[in-house]
Amino acid sequence: MTDNPPTENDMSKAELIDRIYADGGNGRSKKEIGEVLGLLAKAVAEALAKGESVEIPGLVRLKMVDRAPRTGRNPQTGEALEIPAKRVAKATVLHSLAKAV
Repeated sequence: MTDNPPTENDMSKAELIDRIYADGGNGRSKKEIGEVLGLLAKAVAEALAKGESVEIPGLVRLKMVDRAPRTGRNPQTGEALEIPAKRVAKATVLHSLAKAV
């Protein structure tokens, strides 16, 4: 699976670290903040791989869901093709974040 390419409105990891640091960073260095983000990503990935759901308080709930097989179309040729079933991560924005934005 590939990540979507970033757009001009996407915040990079470095920009997120800078923003946290500028907001006080709770006395942490930029390097420490980056390490914590890396540890968070690793912990979330490991939990999802085990089939556990993960809630990042105030932000998002992540869980694995089964996606059924379906028929799709090749956008260049219009030809029908079968897209196989697979497990994917699903993110649900929590109420507190939705309300804030």
